Order: sequence, then C-alpha cells, then structure tokens
Amino acid sequence: MTSETNSVPPNRSPPAPRIESEIAPLEAVIVHRPGSEIEQMTPERAGSLLYNDIVPLSAVSHEYGSLVDVLSRDAAVFEIADLLAASLDDESTRAHLLDRICAAPPADARRAELESMGAADLAQVAITGLRTAPKSLEDYLDTRTYDVPPLPNLYFMRDAGFVYRDRVSISAMAHPVRDAEAAINSAVFQALRSRSGGRFAALFDGSDGAARDGRSGSPERTFRIEGGDVHIISSTLLAVGISERTSAQAVDRLCAQIGQAWGEPVTVIACLLPAQRSCIHLDMVFTRIDADCALIYDPVVRGPSAMRTVRIDIEPGGEPSVREGGPLLEALSAAGCDLKPVVCGGADIVHQQREQWLSGTNAFALAPGRIVVYDCNRYTLDELDRAGFRIVAAASYAAGAVRPAPSGRIAITLPGAELARGGGGPRCMTLPLRRR
Repeated sequence: MTSETNSVPPNRSPPAPRIESEIAPLEAVIVHRPGSEIEQMTPERAGSLLYNDIVPLSAVSHEYGSLVDVLSRDAAVFEIADLLAASLDDESTRAHLLDRICAAPPADARRAELESMGAADLAQVAITGLRTAPKSLEDYLDTRTYDVPPLPNLYFMRDAGFVYRDRVSISAMAHPVRDAEAAINSAVFQALRSRSGGRFAALFDGSDGAARDGRSGSPERTFRIEGGDVHIISSTLLAVGISERTSAQAVDRLCAQIGQAWGEPVTVIACLLPAQRSCIHLDMVFTRIDADCALIYDPVVRGPSAMRTVRIDIEPGGEPSVREGGPLLEALSAAGCDLKPVVCGGADIVHQQREQWLSGTNAFALAPGRIVVYDCNRYTLDELDRAGFRIVAAASYAAGAVRPAPSGRIAITLPGAELARGGGGPRCMTLPLRRR
C-alpha cells in the first residue's frame, strides 16, 4: 500500500516513545491520511459508524494534507498504514492482528484468505475493508456489504492509543466498530517492541478480549478507555476524562498500572464529563495550549454547572488516595499547574456551543504556545488573538513564512470544515509518539 504521507520513508522505524507533557516540542507523531475507507460510509450507516454526517473524501484529504504539512515542518511524521505493512512481515504480528479482526463471523470465515495475502495487501484490507463474497443463497441475501469492515474513523489516531512517559497504551474502545483500530495499534507496537529489543513497552493493552467486556451481548462496555480522554499535564500529573468513551473501571486499571510501572508518586485528576454527544472526550472541552493557559469550553469547565473532578494520588506500592477535586482548573492548580482559560467561542453562549461542536477546544500543541486549530472557529480565534497568539494560516506556517507574536505564541489555522463534521479536531487526528 502506498502512503501519500512522505515525511519519512515508509521503512524508517520510529524513535523510542516518550511523552511527558501535552505541550513539549513535538519530535515524532503517527497519523493516518483518510483514504477510500471514508467513501464506504453511506448516509444510513453514518450514525452507526459514529459520524455526524458523510464527508467527501476529496475535501477531507485536502484538509488533512494541510495538517500533515504543518506537522512535517516540526517533527517526523509516520503513517500508520506504512507501519502496519512493515509489521505484517512478522508471522507472530500477523497472527496477533488476525486473531483480533477475525474474532467473530463473518470475518473468521475469511481468515485463510487473509493469511494468504502479502503484508501490504493485508494492511490495506485491514483499513479499507474486505467485501463480501457470497457462497450461498443465505450469504447472497444478507444485507451486509463487508466481511471485514472498513475503518473510516482511523484518521482519529488519538482515540485508539496514547503514550505516557516511555510506555504505550492501547485503548479499550467504547464501540465495537472501532475495535480493529486498537488491534492495528496493538500489532504495530508489538512489532516495534520486538524489533527494538524492548522499547515500546506496554503500559496496558486494552485491545485483547480479556481486558474488555461487551462481546457477549452486554449493552455497554464497562471497561473502556480512549486516548482523547487522557491528557499528560506533566510526568507526574494527568487529567483523564470519565465519559461515554472512558469508564471509571478503566481509569482504576490505568492508575494501578502507573503505580507498578514507576517508583514515584503520580496524581490523576479524573474529570466527570456530562453525558452529551458533544462531550465524548475530555479534549472536546479542554486542551492545554501553553505552559500557563488552556483552551476550554466554559459551560463544562467553569461556573455553576462545571463538571466534578476527583483527585487520585498514586503512591508506588500503596493504595491510591481518592478525594473530591473541585472544578478542573482549581484541581490542576492544587496539583501544581496553574492555567489561565482561553474560552472557546468567546463570551456568547451561542458561539460557544457552535464552535465547541466544531472541535473548537480540540487544539494540538507543536510546542509551548504553538498550536494547530480549525480555521472555521472564528470567535475562538479572536480569543486566542486576545491571549497573545499570532493567527497564521497552515500554508504559511508550512512554508516557513511566519514570525511568532512578541509573546512567542502562534495559532496555526487548519482548513477543517469537512474534517470537523467527522467529530474531531487536530488533537484527535494525531498520536504523538515522542516530545522533547
């Protein structure tokens, strides 16, 4: 499979993972440029695939290309499809992937066919899907189109995994239609771990069936965690959303694994997000954008209806301490991180709601005070301007024709009207692997 992301050669191995902050200078990131899997989504299936609407591939691909151009100026950019194809030459990694994507019918009936494919072809099928091949009248009359479904959500790379310190975590997806995304990340990182002599160690892997529930008809997976809810404030401070995509049970598991992995105290601020379609992850209401400020959705983060937080202090070798944390910004301040708010949508509640829906808080930091945001959220951009960010277009930044504001801050505006319809922003579309 040929990737259009040419920032690094397809056969180049990524550097060892290390993420100790949301805002430290970016060195390496994993992405996926949307491909033909996007065009397999119909209006009838959009909701079941977690989309707000169908999106045109040509427009989405163009907008995503602008993101890759911006990222490539500052960091090594790795395409997940290339990493997967390179991983599937290894038989154990191939089996690891197929065990997951062929775990249930009708994919299990096509396993022999999948096993016979070359690495590049198998990587492509894992992402773009495998059409049905009816062998009986019953098969012929079935309304399904695919035996191995395509993955139109894969370009939201953040959801299916995250890095904390030098460990990789594979998400336990909230919805079965996204299980294969986590399976792909699991296979890729297993292969990288094997080839690197132990680097890419796992904090936990939620993609295996034993770690999650819901396969046996349970209406809700009580063990679920996605990367959009995990914010690395510092090496010893995390903010984690409890949402429709991340459960308290999974956060308890994350805290237990952290307590075993490193011999120093760590604090986790658990944020109880409201049960709203617009608040599926913490990064839809809060992202840190500089050492001393964060982009927020005001109705959820501050004020009389602000979400609760719970502070969890993890002591190596001991039981965690759990207590009420108060509003998010106050909880972070009490843990040693003071952040001034920049309000998504400005002061008007209508603008706040509209721009939060269009991922107005979902910013991605290339470095402290250097962020990528959507250009369609103009009232949010006005607030960033007032906070000292120079507003520059993605094309200008990628070309190197930009000077920072006197404060050193830059907000790089990405064309994103179509990408936003997919339900995520620049942070959602990036899986940072290493920051300085």
